[in-house]
Amino acid sequence: MDSKVARQTSARLGLGGELQRLRKRKGVTQGAVAQAAGLTRDRISKLESGKTSLSADEIAAILTFLDASAEEATALHELADRARKRRRLTRAESARKHTALIPPEHRRRIDMESEATAIWSYNAGLLPLEIQSPDYMRMLLTAGDGVFWPPSEDGIANRVKARLDRQNSILRSVPPKSLRLIFSEEALLTHRSTSEIMKGQLAYIVGLAEELPNLSMHMIETADPRNPARDGALSVLEFSGAARIAFTQVVYGASQCLRKKTDTDAIMRVMDRLREIAYSPTETLELIRKKLQEL
Repeated sequence: MDSKVARQTSARLGLGGELQRLRKRKGVTQGAVAQAAGLTRDRISKLESGKTSLSADEIAAILTFLDASAEEATALHELADRARKRRRLTRAESARKHTALIPPEHRRRIDMESEATAIWSYNAGLLPLEIQSPDYMRMLLTAGDGVFWPPSEDGIANRVKARLDRQNSILRSVPPKSLRLIFSEEALLTHRSTSEIMKGQLAYIVGLAEELPNLSMHMIETADPRNPARDGALSVLEFSGAARIAFTQVVYGASQCLRKKTDTDAIMRVMDRLREIAYSPTETLELIRKKLQEL
């Protein structure tokens, strides 16, 4: 991990969010908390944003000052202990140590994905990364080569490898993650120059569906007027013992990370609506198999 990049894990984010809640409940500033615990205000700010952890004694001082109940203190000490522990690197995290192609903000997201127990993903016009075949990834990256970064065949190959590592860490994590992927039928459209790539892509999806019982896919009709996110790309990460986190994705640059409960609840309502109006996983897989036979 880049030492200049603060590592936001689910435990750190959960701890920071809870301490911020207790602080606001008492009606005091970050400066007041810092003074009571013998720390700087910047340290408290980083703590609340999930960018650092503290010692057990420092957490105890903060909890005492914030009038945490015995039950709250026990739960937060356990969360703080998790936040201090170093995890064994996943294959995706290990691989990314050897490449400078992944921006810091994307590295933080990979950290969060590796700790999530459930991932929801929606993309209106593209297939979610979790089910993209290597050739499909290369096709997408080739379109951006020389546009979003300097042209480089080696760069494309390295980016494909990084995406495959990330995909593999999600699909084959231990224990398995609950994966709910939603996409529009537009994502299955083919151009005459990409028919062979899409044929391989559809076969790739069928293979994953047959291999992974924790994978659920839902396809939405492109013109469905009930779709509240026709042009969107959204994802939600859920954790054990920490609040969920949502992302809204953009064409270029870092995705927006949403942590406020009002925001993540809204994104989950979108996901629930999309799942309600989409084809079931069984129907989706049947439609993909039919499309594959037509190619």
